[in-house]
Amino acid sequence: MSKLDDEARITVEANLDDAIRNPEVAERAFKLVLRKQGIEPTIETVLSYVVGNLHGLVYGFYIHKHGRILNDDENKDLADLLRRRAFELRDAFLRTRIEE
Repeated sequence: MSKLDDEARITVEANLDDAIRNPEVAERAFKLVLRKQGIEPTIETVLSYVVGNLHGLVYGFYIHKHGRILNDDENKDLADLLRRRAFELRDAFLRTRIEE
């Protein structure tokens, strides 16, 4: 069973750690991009945007570094990581609303 490349995992974790550390700044930036695309920036669309960007980043990384896309096990590992961390990001975004 393959696992997600460590460098890819670290990149995903670092991106999400930064957004979780600064949720107001991160959410504001993500919402701006979505609005410019004509997309209503709800918490769900923001989370989808973040997850999609990170998913694409890892796919591009694999093509560049390994010359292929992720296999099924790596893709599952990435999906599990993104699911867990997106939950943490959602919680960070919601905490900023509670504190207001």
